Amino acid sequence: MKSVAVITSPRMLRSALYPRKKFQLAWKRKCHKEFIQSDVVARATTTYGSLNRPLGRDPDLPWGIANRITAEIARAMAIKTIRCLDTAERPLLVVTTTPSVTKCTRMWKIDAEPPLGEVNLLKECKDWHPRKKDTPYVQVSAMYRQVLQRICSPPERIREYSFRINTLKRTDLKLKSFPRAITDTLIDMVEDMAGYGREELEQFRQINLQESTYYQNLGSTEAERRQTLDDLKEEKKNWRPQLFKLPQLALGTNPPTRCDCSNENIEDIKADLTVVTPTPPHTIVVASQLSQQKRTDDFRRKNNEPVIQSKSAALQRFGVPFFEKLC
Repeated sequence: MKSVAVITSPRMLRSALYPRKKFQLAWKRKCHKEFIQSDVVARATTTYGSLNRPLGRDPDLPWGIANRITAEIARAMAIKTIRCLDTAERPLLVVTTTPSVTKCTRMWKIDAEPPLGEVNLLKECKDWHPRKKDTPYVQVSAMYRQVLQRICSPPERIREYSFRINTLKRTDLKLKSFPRAITDTLIDMVEDMAGYGREELEQFRQINLQESTYYQNLGSTEAERRQTLDDLKEEKKNWRPQLFKLPQLALGTNPPTRCDCSNENIEDIKADLTVVTPTPPHTIVVASQLSQQKRTDDFRRKNNEPVIQSKSAALQRFGVPFFEKLC
């Protein structure tokens, strides 16, 4: 008669649930973050599988483990859904208010590992003076550029990082992604500076509005106050996706396509971006049709492949008028 093994400890239970080789591998927090931010988590389903069999003296133990795993998957799906809602495309909001430090309701600080350091963000923003002719979107981008240069020591190492909406879709694998805590802090700080950092404007927070002084000052009647509060919540929801793109513009990883700024402001942004990410002298960017060719040439340079820059090649690609414009 074959002997039957009885599981009497959590270690024996884990050995029975998972293959030994997989169990010996150390679980990395990075893998957990990649799973949370991946597209697979939206399609994840839970099943108890072999946990239905009796496992010794403690039959409730496997159900506890299964419920813990189910809760982790549900949490990951919720985080992914919130991230998609924050970065969804919405109509460009016409913003008339200028972000200011005086509107902040709390202190904002960053404390990260080197080369990023501990920085008081509000103190750095006090030294920033926006230009009056710029739109609020351009002003926020300029403020991001100043802050990003000061949170890194030395400032030149900021070129090693990139601000990505989805960390799994990388155009340049050599660049590191900013830590999630830093990106969330920067975005929440600008929201607070724009006047959207009040607790009453949070979508999923219950608060007694009748005891709120901020809510009582929104209008003279209850209907007017409720309508004003709903309008502010809608403005905050439309403003947030743009805050994910403005740091990309500040780092030079995303061209200024949807910001409501004039051509003069765009040229000023390009000139300022050379401080953070200087353009190589052999690269000339004068039209949008060069963007695809520029990425191709950069890829060839990284792989030590020849790049065609002759006059005949330029004539074949862009025509005589465009080549004369380059010259």
